[in-house]
Amino acid sequence: VHKARDLAEKARNGQIVPFIGAGVSASAGLPTWRGLLEKLLDESELPADEHESFWKLDALDQAHVLRRYFTQLDKPFNKTVADYTDAPRYGLAPALLAGLPTSEAVTLNYDQLYEKASQDAGRPLAILPQEAVRHGERWLLKLHGTVTDPDTIVLTREDYLGYGRGREALSALAKAML
Repeated sequence: VHKARDLAEKARNGQIVPFIGAGVSASAGLPTWRGLLEKLLDESELPADEHESFWKLDALDQAHVLRRYFTQLDKPFNKTVADYTDAPRYGLAPALLAGLPTSEAVTLNYDQLYEKASQDAGRPLAILPQEAVRHGERWLLKLHGTVTDPDTIVLTREDYLGYGRGREALSALAKAML
């Protein structure tokens, strides 16, 4: 009980930084990581007799296999990921987080749900790394890309291995906030 009260006090005083993941977006009906991979697998035309082996791979390697199949089919992999991770309305979790008196947040999600909820709460924010942050302005650090620019989406092992190129400052910022 004491820890819960302490956390509530810190939240009231704007002393926490929301770190947002797929569970927050699930409240709007968006898929979790596994759910996203299942949807992509359905579109990949990976032979059914290979599905069991596919699910034994690490999730990052699963995404790599899916990207390879999408490429062979001349289908836009990142755009498809963006389509599956975008929603017109947010659920309760983004609304509650957007109402916190915090000045910054970090997300691994590609969607725009927290941004929409913040706007509706009268608390707009700058989106990093796409926008500059002015003094005193709230901001959201989107570490793994965004549906508004599918080329920025980080999903496969290769994406993660190449993550440092051009994103060192973002990674350092996230680490400092933790």
